Amino acid sequence: MHSVAHMRDELGITEELKARPTQAALASALSFSAGALVPILVVLAGLGAPWLIAVSLAFLGGLGAWAAQAGGADSKIGATA
Repeated sequence: MHSVAHMRDELGITEELKARPTQAALASALSFSAGALVPILVVLAGLGAPWLIAVSLAFLGGLGAWAAQAGGADSKIGATA
């Protein structure tokens, strides 16, 4: 097993950069719940399947553009890729 000094010196792994699985799981659950909220609201509003499809695709495109911009990429690519 590698020592803490080896992980820090050779691999650049420090206590601040260690994986946090609980934090990752909670962030994932929150983002999936937020992403499901828009289509659920469309269904509850009784707007029908065409609206559900259109709103869902527009929302996904917007999220893709936002994620690409946050990552420093072209938002047009993120919205369509």
